[in-house]
Amino acid sequence: MNRSFHIHVALKLYGLLWRVARPFLRLSPRLRDGFAQRSLHDKKILPPADIWMQAASVGESYLALEILDELQPREPLSVLVTTNTRQGLDILRKKQDHFAAQDNLTVHTTFFPFDMPAIMRKAVRYVSPKLLVLLETELWPGLLAACKQCDIKIALINGRITEKSLNGYTVWKNLWHYLRPDITLAISAADAQRFAQLFGEQNVKCMSNIKFDRMSPKESVSREENQVAQIIPQDSKFVVFGSIREEEEKDIEKTIKSIYDRHPDLVLGLFPRHLHRVTHWQNSLTAAGLNWTLRSQIVKTVPKGSIIIWDTFGELTKAYEVAHTAFIGGSLAPLGGQNFLE
Repeated sequence: MNRSFHIHVALKLYGLLWRVARPFLRLSPRLRDGFAQRSLHDKKILPPADIWMQAASVGESYLALEILDELQPREPLSVLVTTNTRQGLDILRKKQDHFAAQDNLTVHTTFFPFDMPAIMRKAVRYVSPKLLVLLETELWPGLLAACKQCDIKIALINGRITEKSLNGYTVWKNLWHYLRPDITLAISAADAQRFAQLFGEQNVKCMSNIKFDRMSPKESVSREENQVAQIIPQDSKFVVFGSIREEEEKDIEKTIKSIYDRHPDLVLGLFPRHLHRVTHWQNSLTAAGLNWTLRSQIVKTVPKGSIIIWDTFGELTKAYEVAHTAFIGGSLAPLGGQNFLE
């Protein structure tokens, strides 16, 4: 059997898996949000754009903003940025007014459509981009195949791929060789070597990690300019538990109880990785006899001993700036961790 047959079979099987799985996707709290947009029930959801940029979640959305901030088009340019999560979409939409004020740049944001090949063929037809930009490891067979069929250029930038992920992708090596981006820019020589094993060495290069740009030294921000500092008592210790994952929750619950047994006056900021876990934290802290308040309900400085559950998004970095101690989520389970540079 030749390679084209293998590719055809792989895409058919991939589409069949989506058909089987799609009715059950509504059961996921994360996918239920924006389900109509993800299913592409309305073609107006995806406007035409010169560039389609796909940012998986929070980290990639920040990368997308870094790229958009550097764009200074001399002629009108439209960019569609899609993301898989509500948190990523909220980050992008907070900058909507900023981009609306820029000359020659139009930015649209929405949820990423389900990668079912039939849906993606529609999506690519609606958007009709000249260039698809994928951030980090956004390798979606349905989207890539649709772009290949329409001869749309594909760039994978700030690329990274682990050895474990590579082993999974190489099960269908012929498929990925066919779907390979026109250029792949990896953040390290090791990542570039792994991408070369998957796509072939042609057009795989290295680049500087854009995440470092976000963490470049900045002038000190005063307490008055930091919204998080405004709600923390100046004479209280502030502890941050940032980007806590569901797999870590039981251990974190025990740790928080132990901390408050010894230090009842400190203020603790709890940032769930996904906002649909806020209800869990409300229930578990109540069961442990600990008082909590939601960030969205705070309008002035909280009393000492408060536990703040962050049910809003976009303030974790500001919390790190004023924290005396911080725990970074992803540390207690093999989940890939978070960006330690923050």
